[in-house]
Amino acid sequence: MKRFFIRMLEGWSDGILEYWNIGRRNKYPNIPISQFPLFRIGIITFIIFLSIDKSAAQIAPPNLICVKNDTLFWNTPTNTCGAFRAYNIFFSENATGPYQILTTIINPNQNSYFRADAGNRVWYYYMTSDYNCPGQQSLSSDTLDNRIPEPPRLAYVGATPENDVVIGWRPSPSPEVFAYIISKNSPSGTITVDTVFNGLEYIDTTAQPDARIEIYFIVAIDRCGNSSLVPPPHSTMLLKAEGSSVCDRSVKLSWNAYQNWDGGVDSNKIWVTENGGSPKQVGFTIGNQNTFTFANAQPGIEYCFYVQAKEKNSTNSASSNLVCLTVDVIPGISELIATNATVTPDNKVNLTWFWNDNAQLDKLDILRAQGNTNFSAIASSVPTQPLTRDNNFLDENAKPSERAAIYKLQTTDACNVKTQSNTVSTIFLEVRSQGTGNLLQWTKYNNDYASDIIYEVYRQPDGSAPVFIATYPDGTFEHTDIVDANNPDAVGACYIVIAKVILSLPDGKMLDVASRSNLACATQELKLYIPNAFAPNGANREFKPILPFGELSAYSMVIYNRWGERVFETQNIEEGWDGKVSSRDMPQGGYVYHIRLTLADGKLAEYTGMLMLIR
Repeated sequence: MKRFFIRMLEGWSDGILEYWNIGRRNKYPNIPISQFPLFRIGIITFIIFLSIDKSAAQIAPPNLICVKNDTLFWNTPTNTCGAFRAYNIFFSENATGPYQILTTIINPNQNSYFRADAGNRVWYYYMTSDYNCPGQQSLSSDTLDNRIPEPPRLAYVGATPENDVVIGWRPSPSPEVFAYIISKNSPSGTITVDTVFNGLEYIDTTAQPDARIEIYFIVAIDRCGNSSLVPPPHSTMLLKAEGSSVCDRSVKLSWNAYQNWDGGVDSNKIWVTENGGSPKQVGFTIGNQNTFTFANAQPGIEYCFYVQAKEKNSTNSASSNLVCLTVDVIPGISELIATNATVTPDNKVNLTWFWNDNAQLDKLDILRAQGNTNFSAIASSVPTQPLTRDNNFLDENAKPSERAAIYKLQTTDACNVKTQSNTVSTIFLEVRSQGTGNLLQWTKYNNDYASDIIYEVYRQPDGSAPVFIATYPDGTFEHTDIVDANNPDAVGACYIVIAKVILSLPDGKMLDVASRSNLACATQELKLYIPNAFAPNGANREFKPILPFGELSAYSMVIYNRWGERVFETQNIEEGWDGKVSSRDMPQGGYVYHIRLTLADGKLAEYTGMLMLIR
């Protein structure tokens, strides 16, 4: 910014000179510009004056470094703006003042001062320099007191993956502090580990956090040799791991709780790696709870554990040592996932699943529930060892065209431990004719691992491939297919719904599956047209109901005269009454009919009314 300003002024001065030069030529055409040097010198001097760094126009104070036994120590400053006159020492009983002058030092090389009358009270001091530099600001040194430095605070002490110990701390608030001394307990007593002059973290490569609890202390020191009090020590967490019996399949972890955080321990995260893989969190404890059981351990895997403690209301954390072991167990089920249930074209249900194929299983039960009923075993078997990872079961008795079927699996291993899978269900589709369209309604596809579902609707012609007609997001479970109500083939069309599903598995992998519903055909609402009159000698010569849609399994029609006598009866809907009884014409008048229908789906329908015979 300063350079820019100088260049701007230089350009400005050149412009002034040029403007002045033009005027000079007009007024003094015979005098060269070289005869006017004082003007240019003045302009340049003005620019130099403006370009002086005003921040440099300050008088540096002595560097007050410490106070020991009421003696002040400082480093003498360098000031070149003028002659030295004195150093001034100011004092007060309060950090915020008011301050008054204690003494004046007239020796420029003096770097200490003893105050004889300080007594046992707390005093605050700062210094300034007095140089003959008119117009320049005199700066003040740091304000120090005659107490020992304030102690730092340990922030964390934890093991590293390399089996060292990292120590972190918050700085002392005392400005005179220039280093920190780190020490720790050892079998032979407390020893100094190192002195740290820069930074707020240190790694102790001599530590053995996997063999013992390492306890650390820290103090702050100034250049006078004053040291702070010792704040509460922090220690590492020593983690121990113990394998269980072959059937318990667990690892018991224990560690000493982290101590002396200001906020206390918020939680302890439990981390594990398997065969050198990436760490993953497998659990946590709250506060100072210092035990954890890792369940479902598998054989042939090297597990390496560590615990990470976190301070309450802070970002500070500390890790335990790393402890590794391989457990001797009978392998059980660690993965048991029902992946899909889908209806086959022949109205059966195919259930699929996978499991860890090293498990030693004694029994497999296929459990099914329909509607809101409880699960019950529909098939049991002894799995063949060794297991295959991917498996399926064909349920021939599910009746998926009547309701959705819900499944889960249950295994019993060689240690008599039972494990159940997630649940998965089929889609149940119903279709009925409704006005000019067929209304399709289906149940939700259920799978505990489903993360994304869409529904595709297909029309299924006889003997042909399905015809796609619509797609819907999860949450929409119906579709209306517009058809020709006068076309029995269209009205009675058949449909299927296919759910396209993405499964999010516990190991982070994704799996695509598709579940097919049952085949459902539209059921036409019964339409029976019954005339209210007929004329045997006219255009409508017999009384006969008309059934344009619908399938019957039984039919009967009885006609009575006004005295309740039966005059006609038939079980054939194609047969009507011609107004005669035994070839004899019945008289004109009113008659009563009673029609009884049994539909193909078993439903009954009855119709009773009056008809008029016209002669």
